[in-house]
Amino acid sequence: MKLRLRNHTTFALSLLLLGSSACARGSASGGTGREDNFMVSNGQGISSPGFGEGISGQNPAGLINNQRIKIQMGAATFDNSTQNAQGSAALLMGNGFLAAGAEYSRYNAAPFARGTSLINGGLALRMSTLNMTLGVSGHLPQPQGAAQFDLGTLIDLAPALRFGAMVPNVTNGVHIVASGFTYSLDPSIDLVVDAAYGLGSGDGTVKPGMSIHTDLVQATFAYGLRMMGVNDVLLYPKLTGALGLKLTDNILVEYTYRGLPEHRLGLTLRFN
Repeated sequence: MKLRLRNHTTFALSLLLLGSSACARGSASGGTGREDNFMVSNGQGISSPGFGEGISGQNPAGLINNQRIKIQMGAATFDNSTQNAQGSAALLMGNGFLAAGAEYSRYNAAPFARGTSLINGGLALRMSTLNMTLGVSGHLPQPQGAAQFDLGTLIDLAPALRFGAMVPNVTNGVHIVASGFTYSLDPSIDLVVDAAYGLGSGDGTVKPGMSIHTDLVQATFAYGLRMMGVNDVLLYPKLTGALGLKLTDNILVEYTYRGLPEHRLGLTLRFN
């Protein structure tokens, strides 16, 4: 038992120390503040979060990529019927220094213990002198339930390298830590590796991915590895991907596949 606990602790600390040591070596860049045409994320959404999904379950620092006013609508399914379908609407805005978002999600069934709706909100602040973005998001189940909060950061380590970290649901203490890196192989290809670790359960996931993007199209692909306990590493069959299309300068559509039977369709309207 002591050996298992020591290995768990070492793994968690390694994730944090890896990011900290890289931050100490990093050089200046403005990568986390650039406008992203598309809403899709890559990996586990830690180092390459989508600009809309940062409100609900991904790194909230990703909201900083909103540099316009956006209205986002989406519909998703979680099984082969419509019993676990979800519809959502969100308002996103930002100016490159400060970004905010609010979202309302409605579920056919009750995925939460005390409600079938979820109100999400998030803020992100860009600290240019430190090449860092900080983010926080809150989630309130309806009609009743306790609010939960996520914390996240994105740090530019070099012109082509970004580090991300996130601690979900800090309301009840720190139980999961997640971190990752995104490397821009060239202006149209990003490579991503995200990892998450449960401090109590000893389970972890590592999810490498790739994003290919142009001014009109973005495609992402990722595959997860799940670590059970200390030494047992099993394939985690969670192939995910997304395709975003820019129909006009102000109309974006997106399809996300999160492993059978999870699918999502999204529409974003941009203003100003």
